Amino acid sequence: MRLPEAPGDLRGVELEVLGWRTEAGEVVLRCRLVDGSVGTIPARWTDLPWRAGREIALGTLGSPAGWRLLLERAQRLRGRRPRRGRACPENGGADVGTAGARDERGEVAPAAVWETLPPRLQLEVTLTLARLLARLVEAERDER
Repeated sequence: MRLPEAPGDLRGVELEVLGWRTEAGEVVLRCRLVDGSVGTIPARWTDLPWRAGREIALGTLGSPAGWRLLLERAQRLRGRRPRRGRACPENGGADVGTAGARDERGEVAPAAVWETLPPRLQLEVTLTLARLLARLVEAERDER
């Protein structure tokens, strides 16, 4: 078996497979390593055929299927939340517009400045939102 996906000096090396097992939810192969010892390597490093279709890595957090599932669960939670009352009782309960900063021309500037944030901060925001949604999913599971 060849290692086309292995890091460093192991890339492209051919090893003898002695067996396999699962470690921490990942399939690993027991192999005779280059130095003659026996060790394990992740099956994802090998050229072995996949039993199921391999998902394409998009360089993002989570798979497309995972994000769809998360969105579906968030929408279910949103449907269960209580509806808010009218926004402003002082003016008879009429809804009010969203506050926004105005630029020098008097136009409302967009509140979303995602593109201007450094990539590291975008990652932190994404992780924080993912953790929050995970807590919501856990809360939904606990209610059942």
